[in-house]
Amino acid sequence: LGLSVSHGIIAKHGGTLNVESEEGSGSCFTITFPVINFPGMNSFTL
Repeated sequence: LGLSVSHGIIAKHGGTLNVESEEGSGSCFTITFPVINFPGMNSFTL
């Protein structure tokens, strides 16, 4: 997927896409999504 398409999908799910880039070292892409708690759900483990 292109970066623009990926950003759109992430944003529609309430997430964010952050990019850190350093010339000669590469880039780091960080994707975050909000945690949604469902009724009766106490906790979960990833």
